[in-house]
Amino acid sequence: MGFIKFNARRALVGTIAASVILIAAADFALERHLIIPNRTASMPLGLYVRVPGHKDGFERGDIVGVCLSDVNHSAIATLAIRRGYVASFTAAPCEQVVTGDRLVPLIKRVVAVAGDEVEIVPAIGDVDGLAAGIYVNGQSLAGSAPRAVDRAGRVLPQAPIHRRLEIGEYLVLGESSSDSFDSRYFGPLPQADLVARLAKL
Repeated sequence: MGFIKFNARRALVGTIAASVILIAAADFALERHLIIPNRTASMPLGLYVRVPGHKDGFERGDIVGVCLSDVNHSAIATLAIRRGYVASFTAAPCEQVVTGDRLVPLIKRVVAVAGDEVEIVPAIGDVDGLAAGIYVNGQSLAGSAPRAVDRAGRVLPQAPIHRRLEIGEYLVLGESSSDSFDSRYFGPLPQADLVARLAKL
Protein backbone atom coordinates (compact mmCIF):
# COMPACT_ATOMS: atom_id res chain seq x y z
CA MET A 1 0.00 0.00 0.00
CA GLY A 2 2.88 2.37 0.91
CA PHE A 3 4.50 1.73 -2.49
CA ILE A 4 1.24 2.61 -4.29
CA LYS A 5 0.89 5.84 -2.27
CA PHE A 6 4.51 6.75 -3.06
CA ASN A 7 3.97 6.22 -6.80
CA ALA A 8 0.74 8.23 -6.73
CA ARG A 9 2.49 11.08 -4.89
CA ARG A 10 5.39 10.99 -7.34
CA ALA A 11 2.97 11.06 -10.30
CA LEU A 12 1.14 14.05 -8.79
CA VAL A 13 4.40 15.94 -8.23
CA GLY A 14 5.46 15.17 -11.79
CA THR A 15 2.17 16.42 -13.18
CA ILE A 16 2.38 19.65 -11.17
CA ALA A 17 5.99 20.21 -12.24
CA ALA A 18 5.12 19.63 -15.90
CA SER A 19 2.20 22.06 -15.62
CA VAL A 20 4.43 24.73 -14.07
CA ILE A 21 7.00 24.27 -16.85
CA LEU A 22 4.31 24.52 -19.54
CA ILE A 23 2.83 27.67 -17.99
CA ALA A 24 6.30 29.25 -17.68
CA ALA A 25 7.10 28.34 -21.29
CA ALA A 26 3.79 29.81 -22.48
CA ASP A 27 4.41 33.03 -20.51
CA PHE A 28 7.92 33.27 -21.98
CA ALA A 29 6.58 32.74 -25.52
CA LEU A 30 3.88 35.38 -25.04
CA GLU A 31 6.32 37.88 -23.52
CA ARG A 32 8.75 37.41 -26.43
CA HIS A 33 5.80 37.54 -28.86
CA LEU A 34 6.65 34.09 -30.21
CA ILE A 35 2.98 33.22 -29.73
CA ILE A 36 0.21 35.68 -30.61
CA PRO A 37 -3.33 35.11 -29.34
CA ASN A 38 -6.29 35.81 -31.61
CA ARG A 39 -9.56 36.70 -29.88
CA THR A 40 -11.33 38.20 -32.88
CA ALA A 41 -13.65 36.48 -35.31
CA SER A 42 -11.83 37.58 -38.47
CA MET A 43 -9.58 34.49 -38.30
CA PRO A 44 -10.02 31.21 -36.41
CA LEU A 45 -9.74 31.85 -32.66
CA GLY A 46 -6.75 30.55 -30.71
CA LEU A 47 -2.98 30.85 -30.56
CA TYR A 48 -0.69 31.52 -33.52
CA VAL A 49 3.04 30.83 -33.47
CA ARG A 50 5.68 32.78 -35.38
CA VAL A 51 7.22 30.94 -38.31
CA PRO A 52 10.83 31.91 -39.18
CA GLY A 53 11.84 33.30 -42.54
CA HIS A 54 9.78 36.28 -43.63
CA LYS A 55 12.63 38.69 -44.32
CA ASP A 56 12.43 38.02 -48.07
CA GLY A 57 8.73 38.76 -48.15
CA PHE A 58 5.45 36.92 -47.95
CA GLU A 59 3.47 34.75 -50.33
CA ARG A 60 -0.18 34.64 -51.25
CA GLY A 61 -1.92 32.45 -48.68
CA ASP A 62 0.44 33.22 -45.79
CA ILE A 63 -1.10 33.99 -42.40
CA VAL A 64 0.54 37.15 -41.08
CA GLY A 65 0.64 39.42 -38.07
CA VAL A 66 -0.12 43.02 -39.06
CA CYS A 67 0.95 46.09 -37.10
CA LEU A 68 -0.94 49.10 -38.44
CA SER A 69 1.72 51.81 -38.26
CA ASP A 70 0.72 55.29 -37.17
CA VAL A 71 3.45 56.52 -39.52
CA ASN A 72 2.26 54.72 -42.67
CA HIS A 73 -1.46 54.78 -41.81
CA SER A 74 -1.91 57.37 -39.06
CA ALA A 75 -5.64 58.02 -39.61
CA ILE A 76 -6.46 54.31 -39.94
CA ALA A 77 -4.38 53.33 -36.89
CA THR A 78 -6.02 56.07 -34.79
CA LEU A 79 -9.50 55.02 -35.90
CA ALA A 80 -8.78 51.35 -35.18
CA ILE A 81 -7.60 52.19 -31.65
CA ARG A 82 -10.47 54.53 -30.82
CA ARG A 83 -13.13 52.12 -32.04
CA GLY A 84 -11.55 49.04 -30.48
CA TYR A 85 -10.86 47.25 -33.76
CA VAL A 86 -7.43 46.43 -32.34
CA ALA A 87 -6.57 45.50 -28.74
CA SER A 88 -4.05 47.52 -26.76
CA PHE A 89 -1.98 46.57 -23.70
CA THR A 90 1.44 47.45 -22.33
CA ALA A 91 3.27 44.26 -23.40
CA ALA A 92 1.88 44.12 -26.96
CA PRO A 93 4.49 44.09 -29.75
CA CYS A 94 3.15 46.83 -32.06
CA GLU A 95 4.45 50.14 -30.73
CA GLN A 96 2.92 53.29 -32.19
CA VAL A 97 5.56 55.95 -32.85
CA VAL A 98 3.28 58.97 -32.40
CA THR A 99 0.98 57.93 -29.54
CA GLY A 100 3.14 55.39 -27.75
CA ASP A 101 0.26 52.88 -27.70
CA ARG A 102 1.17 49.20 -27.92
CA LEU A 103 -1.20 47.09 -30.01
CA VAL A 104 -1.86 43.40 -30.51
CA PRO A 105 -1.16 42.49 -34.16
CA LEU A 106 -4.11 41.93 -36.44
CA ILE A 107 -4.02 38.36 -37.80
CA LYS A 108 -4.90 38.16 -41.50
CA ARG A 109 -4.21 36.17 -44.65
CA VAL A 110 -2.22 37.55 -47.59
CA VAL A 111 -4.47 37.58 -50.67
CA ALA A 112 -2.39 39.62 -53.13
CA VAL A 113 1.33 40.33 -53.62
CA ALA A 114 3.58 42.37 -55.90
CA GLY A 115 2.59 42.02 -59.55
CA ASP A 116 -1.03 41.15 -58.83
CA GLU A 117 -3.65 43.43 -60.36
CA VAL A 118 -6.07 44.38 -57.61
CA GLU A 119 -9.34 46.25 -57.56
CA ILE A 120 -11.20 47.15 -54.39
CA VAL A 121 -14.79 48.14 -55.15
CA PRO A 122 -16.24 50.09 -52.20
CA ALA A 123 -19.48 49.40 -50.36
CA ILE A 124 -21.53 51.44 -52.84
CA GLY A 125 -20.54 48.89 -55.51
CA ASP A 126 -21.14 49.20 -59.25
CA VAL A 127 -17.64 50.43 -60.16
CA ASP A 128 -16.71 49.30 -63.67
CA GLY A 129 -19.93 47.30 -63.49
CA LEU A 130 -18.57 45.24 -60.57
CA ALA A 131 -20.20 44.49 -57.23
CA ALA A 132 -18.53 45.59 -53.99
CA GLY A 133 -15.55 43.46 -53.05
CA ILE A 134 -11.90 42.69 -53.72
CA TYR A 135 -10.80 41.43 -57.14
CA VAL A 136 -7.34 39.94 -57.67
CA ASN A 137 -6.24 39.39 -61.27
CA GLY A 138 -9.85 39.71 -62.33
CA GLN A 139 -11.17 37.13 -59.87
CA SER A 140 -13.62 38.08 -57.12
CA LEU A 141 -12.62 36.99 -53.61
CA ALA A 142 -15.52 35.36 -51.77
CA GLY A 143 -16.84 37.31 -48.80
CA SER A 144 -14.66 40.35 -49.50
CA ALA A 145 -17.38 43.00 -49.92
CA PRO A 146 -16.69 45.93 -47.59
CA ARG A 147 -19.43 47.25 -45.34
CA ALA A 148 -20.57 50.88 -45.35
CA VAL A 149 -20.90 50.97 -41.54
CA ASP A 150 -19.74 48.80 -38.65
CA ARG A 151 -22.03 47.01 -36.19
CA ALA A 152 -22.31 50.20 -34.13
CA GLY A 153 -23.51 52.14 -37.18
CA ARG A 154 -20.26 54.09 -37.57
CA VAL A 155 -19.14 54.88 -41.11
CA LEU A 156 -16.24 52.72 -42.24
CA PRO A 157 -13.38 54.03 -44.39
CA GLN A 158 -13.31 52.78 -47.97
CA ALA A 159 -10.18 52.12 -50.02
CA PRO A 160 -11.12 52.00 -53.70
CA ILE A 161 -8.14 51.22 -55.92
CA HIS A 162 -7.51 49.59 -59.28
CA ARG A 163 -3.85 49.00 -60.00
CA ARG A 164 -0.99 46.52 -59.91
CA LEU A 165 0.73 46.05 -56.56
CA GLU A 166 4.33 47.20 -56.36
CA ILE A 167 7.25 45.34 -54.79
CA GLY A 168 6.79 45.23 -51.02
CA GLU A 169 3.02 45.76 -51.11
CA TYR A 170 0.42 43.28 -49.86
CA LEU A 171 -3.34 42.97 -49.58
CA VAL A 172 -4.57 41.17 -46.44
CA LEU A 173 -8.01 39.82 -45.62
CA GLY A 174 -9.74 38.11 -42.70
CA GLU A 175 -11.35 34.82 -43.64
CA SER A 176 -13.82 33.97 -40.88
CA SER A 177 -15.99 37.07 -40.60
CA SER A 178 -17.39 39.76 -42.87
CA ASP A 179 -16.69 42.19 -40.00
CA SER A 180 -12.92 41.81 -40.40
CA PHE A 181 -11.02 45.11 -40.41
CA ASP A 182 -8.60 44.56 -43.29
CA SER A 183 -7.40 45.79 -46.70
CA ARG A 184 -10.92 46.42 -47.97
CA TYR A 185 -10.87 49.41 -45.57
CA PHE A 186 -7.22 50.51 -45.68
CA GLY A 187 -5.89 49.17 -48.98
CA PRO A 188 -2.42 47.71 -49.61
CA LEU A 189 0.11 47.54 -46.78
CA PRO A 190 3.89 47.95 -46.96
CA GLN A 191 5.99 44.96 -45.95
CA ALA A 192 7.12 46.87 -42.84
CA ASP A 193 3.59 46.54 -41.43
CA LEU A 194 3.62 42.75 -41.79
CA VAL A 195 5.69 41.73 -38.80
CA ALA A 196 5.53 37.92 -38.82
CA ARG A 197 4.49 34.85 -40.73
CA LEU A 198 2.24 32.78 -38.45
CA ALA A 199 0.83 29.28 -38.11
CA LYS A 200 -2.21 28.23 -36.10
CA LEU A 201 -1.39 26.03 -33.10
